[in-house]
Formats: sequence, C-alpha cells, structure tokens
Amino acid sequence: LEGPDIFYPSWMYGLWNVSSTTRVVQAPLGEQLFGRPGALAEAEKEIGQTLRYKARFKRAGGDAVVADRPFNVDSISRASMGDGAVLQCMEPDDNANRLQMTLVPVGAGGRVFVADLKVTARDFSRERSGSVFGCSESSHQIISAENDPLKGNVGNDRFAIPRGPTVSEKDIDVVQLFCREQGDTEVLSFKSVQRICTFMTEADFRARVRAKKIQGNNIARLYDDIKKTPIDVRV
Repeated sequence: LEGPDIFYPSWMYGLWNVSSTTRVVQAPLGEQLFGRPGALAEAEKEIGQTLRYKARFKRAGGDAVVADRPFNVDSISRASMGDGAVLQCMEPDDNANRLQMTLVPVGAGGRVFVADLKVTARDFSRERSGSVFGCSESSHQIISAENDPLKGNVGNDRFAIPRGPTVSEKDIDVVQLFCREQGDTEVLSFKSVQRICTFMTEADFRARVRAKKIQGNNIARLYDDIKKTPIDVRV
C-alpha cells in the first residue's frame, strides 16, 4: 500500500455538511451483470437525487489530516439506508486498511448485513498546499446477509431448517478530486467529483456460473475479459 492512510490537505480539516448528487449510473457489461433483476433501474432512480450528511476529517499527528472513516461511512449509510440502519461501524484495532459494519437497512425486513472492507491499494497527491487534491483507493468488500430458516409442516408438526448466510464479494475502485473555495481568511467550502467502479470478483463469477446465470463455451476466457471492466460505474 502507498502509505498507511490517505493524507489530505490541512484545509479539509474539520466537520463539514455534505450535499452529494449522483450524476451518472452505468452498466458497462450490461444489466445482467450489474446486479439482481431490477437493480439497474433502481440505481438509475438515484440520478439527480441529493444525499445530505456530515463528513469529518481529523488530525493524525502533526499536521497530517485523515478521513474519520467510521464516522463518514456511518453518516452516509444512515442518509442512504435510514437513520437506524447502522448497528456498528468500526476500524478494527484502529487500522485504516479495514472497516467493519453491521447494517439493518430500511426496507430489508429486518435482515442483518455484515460488511467487511479491506483496502488493497491507494494513491494520493503529494502536493497538498494547493487548491486541488486528488486521491484513489481500492478495496475488497465481503458482505454477509442473514437468511431466515426454511419453515414448513410434516403432518401436524412444524419444522424450521437453519440456512447459512448469503455471501457476496466485490472489488471497488474509488477516484476522487477535491477543489477548495477560498474565502478572505479561511476555506468556506470545497467541491468534489467522485467515480466509483465496482468489479466482479472471481468468487462471485464462479457462483454465478454454478447458478447458470453466466454461461458460455470458454468460461475461463470469459472471466479474463469480465475482470478488466467494471460491472457498475457511478459518478
């Protein structure tokens, strides 16, 4: 990894009110690989919609400024999934390369989701004294979703068969550019453009092949082509 964390300019230090608007949703490999049926249409409804939440950037020794990741992810998750959606959001052992969350999103019927993110690569501008700053980060994400037991009857007796969780994996690349607005004596605000690309992992690809959601004559070659192109792009 390029450094233990992303070190931001000093003008980003503090607690900020954020307005985030989705401008673009793309499925470069088609709707079938974007997600579950209807996922693309659902995502496209977010275009033009604005989320409002808070983001915090804190000191990390000396003049270094880093994102308060648990606070920021908690804040945006509550804004997008419901105020009571986040049960836990933490960096294990204060490790900026890991983030763990437990979620109960609104509309999920009380279903519990556990997300584990591990940073796999990062880069950022070394020059932090100017008005523009760029950074990128890649992560591997594993989400485990609880499933209700299978229930039924045998004669007059009811039964419930426990089911294991549904597990999905993704690789995510985030590229972000920040540009500050300078007031007379202090930074009043800054703007940002962010691109999020989601890639299919080999584990997810194999699971889809087993479920016959992906078919073809040369499966190995097919994955070599798929892994180079994101299945989900948002700006």
